Amino acid sequence: MSPTGVTAFDPQFWLHHANVDRQLALFQALYPNTYMGSCTADTPTYTVDSGEALTADSALTPFHKNKNGDFWTSADVRDITKMGYTYPELVNTNNATLVAYIKAQYSGPPDVAVPNKKRSLNDVVRRQDAGKPKKEVLYLAEVELPVYGFDNGNGGSSPYEVFVFVGEVSGAPSGWTKLDSFVGMTSALGGPLKNDMIKPSNVEVGEALKKAVEAGKTTTEKAEDYLKENLKFRVAIVSSIAEYSSSGTLTNNIYRAMLRSPGRRSQV
Repeated sequence: MSPTGVTAFDPQFWLHHANVDRQLALFQALYPNTYMGSCTADTPTYTVDSGEALTADSALTPFHKNKNGDFWTSADVRDITKMGYTYPELVNTNNATLVAYIKAQYSGPPDVAVPNKKRSLNDVVRRQDAGKPKKEVLYLAEVELPVYGFDNGNGGSSPYEVFVFVGEVSGAPSGWTKLDSFVGMTSALGGPLKNDMIKPSNVEVGEALKKAVEAGKTTTEKAEDYLKENLKFRVAIVSSIAEYSSSGTLTNNIYRAMLRSPGRRSQV
């Protein structure tokens, strides 16, 4: 679903957000006394200032709920049936049957081990003690990028993408995701107003490292040095390369995290 400037034109975008709504509805049914808390706005909009206190009763501008000009609030839409829809899992059900459904749908039998489908470095850097939960090393590229990094000429910022590679980069932006060196991407949505907010984002680089180890280009002991030497990034606005200064406004960093992956999962 990229570039971010045209993401909403992709049907997958709407399917994704519809499913997020469904998951929230399931969560609400399981925990009916839990809902939104209060927070402060990280980024400004046309109607919300940065740092403004927000609650479930804050106006969701610019969405009017009636002809009087009143705005919808999060509290208004807590019960989705008031908006004329629900989900099949929530019809004629209770907490116990809903929990059973979710476990059957997503977890499988509680006594069957759940495989970790996305393993960083696979068996190359994984350490596992017999009879104990698996331990894995997850290698990540941490990218810090300014939310308002590119002036759009109207007082705000254009959305842009950061493509992350382990290895050489060549060709036009439209072909970057097809390169063997491409490992992932992150993006900043920009916005109507400028501020100095920095967005941290993580891109997994473990699979690229696994391939490098298997090809004899490096070893697990020298993994971090290899990544520091070969990690590259490119910045693009829609499909055009953007010239970006090396003054430190866009930085990347390698770090690793030790993860403990459960061998079994039986709780929702």
